[in-house]
Amino acid sequence: MKKETLKQYYRRNNLLTISADSKTVKGEKLGYLTGILYLSPHKLSGKNFCPFATIGCIGGCLNTAGRGQMDCIQEARLKRSAYMITDKENFMLELYIRIQGLIKRADNLNLIPVIRLNGTSDLRFENLKFNYNNKKRTLMQIFKTVQFYDYTKYPLETGRWDNLPPNYDLTYSLAENNQLQALQLLQAGKRVAAVYRNKLPKYQSFKIGDYVYKYPVLDADTSDLRFNDPGSYICGLKAKGKAKKDTSGFVLDTNIITI
Repeated sequence: MKKETLKQYYRRNNLLTISADSKTVKGEKLGYLTGILYLSPHKLSGKNFCPFATIGCIGGCLNTAGRGQMDCIQEARLKRSAYMITDKENFMLELYIRIQGLIKRADNLNLIPVIRLNGTSDLRFENLKFNYNNKKRTLMQIFKTVQFYDYTKYPLETGRWDNLPPNYDLTYSLAENNQLQALQLLQAGKRVAAVYRNKLPKYQSFKIGDYVYKYPVLDADTSDLRFNDPGSYICGLKAKGKAKKDTSGFVLDTNIITI
């Protein structure tokens, strides 16, 4: 029997994960149907899908949380990553088809479709164009009325935060070595996600010399709908999976960060 190509395989299997994790299911109760693309993080696929990954976030990556501990889930993420690396054009076309399907499914359920393309990666999908009706387009340009959102570690100086598509929302991810960048983004009105080992504090403080900058913390485990959260807030997440044993500083044990 002739070996099935990745293109043929993904005509049978959805690139997007829908209604398969607790946080997005919580979002359905709030009126949203989320489709997430899970790729292999950092360099697991042979290509770096997380260019600003830190030792702490690599060690405690959500890639290993929940169902991510299962070998079949890891194999599926590697397969999706291989498809993107070896046949980007067909990969993006298939993703386009699957988003169309999500929109239809959401409409049937009377829910609002939302898309998170970096479930376990940190790629600049807002710049990733492919052939659509004989023109180069991004998914955000094609689906202008659909809300896209992601978490990222791209700092301000990379330019990623400049001129984002109006339907693409980003939340910055705090790590053990990017506290100053996180503070800069909070001061610019952006929100920052932070992982805590224990109970979430009411406020997170950043101390520089004699100056203390304090920002309120909200519970980001109630849903994954970060685009509904206000700016200049800390989106607090409880440590999950391998992150529970983190000792790098990625997981916070205090609500005071000295920079």
